[in-house]
Amino acid sequence: MENQLTGRNQMKLLLRNMESYEGDAIEIVNQMMGSAMFADNKSIREYMDMIMKNAKVHHNLELNIHGDTDEDLARCLVFQIVEHSMGILMDENGNGESK
Repeated sequence: MENQLTGRNQMKLLLRNMESYEGDAIEIVNQMMGSAMFADNKSIREYMDMIMKNAKVHHNLELNIHGDTDEDLARCLVFQIVEHSMGILMDENGNGESK
């Protein structure tokens, strides 16, 4: 299944803090969870809740993360990261693709 955000399954997300993650949306979110503090024993849905709360408290951002499956939630999170200029998607040549 192609990623609805980018039209491709695999992508590279580069965050403003210069952390980068590669894979499909669910792989990217799992990598983000692995490097996040306090996310060790959380499910993807619990991690999404934590992300939304932190965005509101620390950045005054309302993230609209929704979906029926973990894959939908992951795609939505990647989209919201790009939409709110917290990161960019890199193409195969290392060029950034923003919203």
